[in-house]
Amino acid sequence: MPPKQKGKSAAKKKGPKDAPAKLDDKDLLRRAEIEVACLQGLLEVKSQETLTARQHEQHWRDQVAALQVSLENQRVDLQDITSNMQRQYKDMQEQQLKRGAATEAQAKALTAQLCSKDQEIALLQEKQVQQQRLHQNELADMTKKQNILQSEFAEMLKDTVQHLHAQRKAAYAKVAQI
Repeated sequence: MPPKQKGKSAAKKKGPKDAPAKLDDKDLLRRAEIEVACLQGLLEVKSQETLTARQHEQHWRDQVAALQVSLENQRVDLQDITSNMQRQYKDMQEQQLKRGAATEAQAKALTAQLCSKDQEIALLQEKQVQQQRLHQNELADMTKKQNILQSEFAEMLKDTVQHLHAQRKAAYAKVAQI
């Protein structure tokens, strides 16, 4: 490291090296105009970016608002659909209950009718059995009467044949005597 220098000589060395070159007024004006133009261009770019950003922001805000409206409409629609489905479900439930009650009542009526018909059939079968027994009894009675009549007719025929046979013998005996 070099030794430190004291006083003015150190300031003099640094001064001329660090000091900018002196520009005249025209150059300074020109430089200021260029700098103003650059800043105006930068301001325009920033203004355009800001405008574009605001337009994008407005576009997104509009989309968000539209989506919120759409979401709210969908919520309303969903609520309408849900309430409609619940109403339909209740109506169907009531119809099923009514159908079930009607079917149950019809089943009871048919069961009662079936029991009634079963009793009628049992009575008719009993009457038929009684009629068959009556017919069988009548048939047995008629068969007995027929047998009795056959026996009586056979006896009568036998008596008649014997009587005719006796008359014939008597007639032959008279003819043989003559």
